[in-house]
Amino acid sequence: MIAQSIILPTGTTVTYEPPTATDYFLKSVACTPDSENLFALGTTEVTCTTKDTSDNIATKTFKVAVSYAEFSQFLQPINNDGSSVFKKGSVIPVKFYMIEDGSHASTCNTCTISYQEC
Repeated sequence: MIAQSIILPTGTTVTYEPPTATDYFLKSVACTPDSENLFALGTTEVTCTTKDTSDNIATKTFKVAVSYAEFSQFLQPINNDGSSVFKKGSVIPVKFYMIEDGSHASTCNTCTISYQEC
């Protein structure tokens, strides 16, 4: 399985190497969806098919999983430990990081934030 963090709201481009096939009379190996295609959020099955000159066909599948970037932390003025206190009715700027691939700041995300009154 190939795992990738989402970059655009519509999905992310995934690059993969197609499986290899060994046959003296091999014609081609083709995969659908192709490498470099936009993959939507969720899991997509990729099917690769090869055919030789005698029209023998072999098929292999694998999955590509696209998920949201990982939430990292709020930035000031909000404390990550939940200790922030604000006046009711105040407008508070909310800033935070989204991390993709465990270390790189994500550059394009659409986020919805909700809150609950205590």
